[in-house]
Amino acid sequence: MITVTVKTNVDAIMGQVSRDLQRQIPFATAKALTQTAKDAQKAVATRINTVFDKPTPFTQKAVGITPANKATLTSRVFLKDIQAAYLGLQITGGTRTPKKRAIVVPAQALRLNQYGNIPKGKVKALLSRSDTFSGRINGVPGIWQTTKRGKLKLLVLYKPQATYKKRFPFYEIAKREIARTIVPNLQRADRKSRSRRRGACGQFGCEAR
Repeated sequence: MITVTVKTNVDAIMGQVSRDLQRQIPFATAKALTQTAKDAQKAVATRINTVFDKPTPFTQKAVGITPANKATLTSRVFLKDIQAAYLGLQITGGTRTPKKRAIVVPAQALRLNQYGNIPKGKVKALLSRSDTFSGRINGVPGIWQTTKRGKLKLLVLYKPQATYKKRFPFYEIAKREIARTIVPNLQRADRKSRSRRRGACGQFGCEAR
């Protein structure tokens, strides 16, 4: 799991919040940390839509959070395991090797889906056709199609590995958003706490809520 932990040194910012909030530190801090994680989640999800060309809905939902509670006083922003498996190298850069024999890469002649990817089950479907075959032509391995004119057309290229450059700054985005929002979120919890205390009291007493 690719994770950024949201924590704060509460003592260092106590001068910025009221004494009311200081008495409620565990509860108020947990809420503020959870909101901060949500802010970071939104910032990372927004960047996914700008870094990647036509990301699938599944990729757009890659970012999750773990809420804070009074016991842990820690929340987390993370990429879900399945999405992290293919987004990880976009974050760190590096080389991917195939799980099986080769990495399949679409050639120009192959029709892709609306997200620019090889449709699910497409490779298997191609290999079941009578006009296609898997092999190496002129040193180029892949899935080839024999056209009606007897020519060969490359549909899918086999590669032994794929190299990725770092282009998705997950950690940087999350940490920057956490630093930007943690104190305002604590201050907001402070104001809400004081507002509720004032608003819950009437002529004949106060209501706890």
